[in-house]
Amino acid sequence: MIIFISILLILFFSKLFIINKNVYKNKVNKIIFYSSNDILYLLNDTFYYYYTNMNNDNLKLRRIKDKQQFLNNLYKYFYDINIYEKYILTNAISIAQTKLNKIKCKGFYPHKLDNIAWRIGFSNLYDYEFGLPHTHKDIIILNKDNIYNNNLVTILIHERIHVYQRLFPEDINEYLLYNKFEKVRKKTNNDRTNPDTDDYVYSRNGLIYECKIDSTYNSVKCTKNNSKYEHPFEYMAYTLSESC
Repeated sequence: MIIFISILLILFFSKLFIINKNVYKNKVNKIIFYSSNDILYLLNDTFYYYYTNMNNDNLKLRRIKDKQQFLNNLYKYFYDINIYEKYILTNAISIAQTKLNKIKCKGFYPHKLDNIAWRIGFSNLYDYEFGLPHTHKDIIILNKDNIYNNNLVTILIHERIHVYQRLFPEDINEYLLYNKFEKVRKKTNNDRTNPDTDDYVYSRNGLIYECKIDSTYNSVKCTKNNSKYEHPFEYMAYTLSESC
């Protein structure tokens, strides 16, 4: 009986997707869910550059004692989602895309994303980037727990905006200028490394946007105690995703 019910469920969820090597079509965009092996292959150079250039304070914050050993064990940190999770995500992405298309903001023009696929990989441990969603290149990395988060749609919008920031830097410069963000200095070893920001600390209306590492307590203190004020890229992603 259990086997029979399982077969019916598989057939039901299979009909919800057009399946071709993990590529799906929803009403808006192509969606690509990457396997753990795919992520390691596609982002190998990106991971290597990101971690090998990370300073000791940021490594310590992530409890990484040996960079090379960490890189050699990256395969442990990624996750292959099941068909039910693909169903959840496909519906959430459809909603997220609809909401994104309604955003009106100087320096963010969502129609530019219309023909760009949603590319998503998945992590399964908090040892990798604190279990936080983030992006590398144009690929969103979600923790598997994000899939079951009530704020999944907001998370997807937030990360999609980070993808936009990477793909359309001229638009983001327009956003920074319009919102009066100014570069203060290059980041130092005491600034938290974040794959979704650039190498600079910014200010706006006299407020410095940053997250500083307290190496004594191996912790982070952000402006206003809120990651939203870590960097203008984060401010933009939080502000726009929360407004949807």
